[in-house]
Amino acid sequence: MLDYLNNAKTVNPLLTYRFAWEYQSQWYTVLWGLGGLVLIGGIWPSVLQLLIGAGLGRPPKSATEKENEDYLSRFGKGKKQPQRVLAATGPTDADNQRLDEMNNALESELAAAGVFATASSTAASSDDSVAAAPIKPLTAAEPVTTAGAAVHHEETEEDRRKRFAAGDFYPVARGSKKD
Repeated sequence: MLDYLNNAKTVNPLLTYRFAWEYQSQWYTVLWGLGGLVLIGGIWPSVLQLLIGAGLGRPPKSATEKENEDYLSRFGKGKKQPQRVLAATGPTDADNQRLDEMNNALESELAAAGVFATASSTAASSDDSVAAAPIKPLTAAEPVTTAGAAVHHEETEEDRRKRFAAGDFYPVARGSKKD
């Protein structure tokens, strides 16, 4: 083809042609590769820096942030805990019966100890010798008592220790009294 064009040019000097070497397959690949390298490696980072400088992007991380991120990356995220599957059914009649039995047993033990849970539990129990004390309204004139014990305003730390059994919790007053 090139020989034919060269012969035609000698016959007609106005005939011009150009060889399109860039469209040959090996040069086509090289040119696109170099163009991509220049565009992505040279021009695109400059455009990104301009956009970040204009406030349209996240600023780069400082050295301290990178160091903290590297330190934290050493630790794993931990193992995922398996999801608990809850039963779709409620308690059965046998479960409810067992619960009622346990409640009745606890209420009878509390009643024997002198603690009254509810009015219905004392009425339901067979032991009528223990009666619930009536609820007394509070007034400002009389001091508040706890389970029949008198209020001890002038009680010392040593008196509290004597009043409570060994190993039990007793309230500790720290600091000075406010008068």
